[in-house]
Amino acid sequence: MDMISIPQRLHTAMKMSAFTLSLLLASSVMAVDNPNIVKARTVYHANGTRTESTQDPITHEQREFTYDQHNVLVSKKVYLLNERGMTVQGNVYDGRDILKARASFLFDDFGRMIEQRMSNLQGEVYQSILFTYDGKGTPLPPKSRTYNVQAPDMKAAVIDFTNTGNAPPPMDRSNGNVPNRGNVPRLPEGGNSFPQQPAQKTGTRAAPPEDNSGEQTKKRSIWQRMFKKDEKK
Repeated sequence: MDMISIPQRLHTAMKMSAFTLSLLLASSVMAVDNPNIVKARTVYHANGTRTESTQDPITHEQREFTYDQHNVLVSKKVYLLNERGMTVQGNVYDGRDILKARASFLFDDFGRMIEQRMSNLQGEVYQSILFTYDGKGTPLPPKSRTYNVQAPDMKAAVIDFTNTGNAPPPMDRSNGNVPNRGNVPRLPEGGNSFPQQPAQKTGTRAAPPEDNSGEQTKKRSIWQRMFKKDEKK
């Protein structure tokens, strides 16, 4: 066995492992940066509510659903996205899927968002959010403003708590019939009384057999049986 071939083989194996690792990293980066992948996320708020959002790069649309602490839909927002994936405008619906407001977004010369405006259906701005940046372009905490105009009345979705099981059949009072619940006898059609039940047999003894003369044989008393005497009338 050639002793020089062992280090060469180890070096070749290490080169192949590094190449394989680089391919895996490149494929993972491509999967993350793929612009055709639908992105989704869930944000939990401090008041117990949560917002679920999805971005579809094919339709250039973003949808946001906000639920309260009891998992009831409170609002729905549908935004239009530009080529950079940033929201441009959109509609706001309440939990009953009724249009309540509209949203619009403003950008500066660098393509950065600087303001978000919320307007009612009359076109009046009732809320705005301002976005500012420092000298290096780092975003600063946004500032919110409210205006003395009519804000939309947002109502949550309605949940039906009624029983959806099968109800018992309704009582038919046209001919006196009622639903049979067990062994309750039914009334006959067209009648007002229960059918007559056959008379039950009583425990009385049968009559004694008749003799050839047609007269019934009399039972002997205990004294007759003792002395073997028969009395005849």
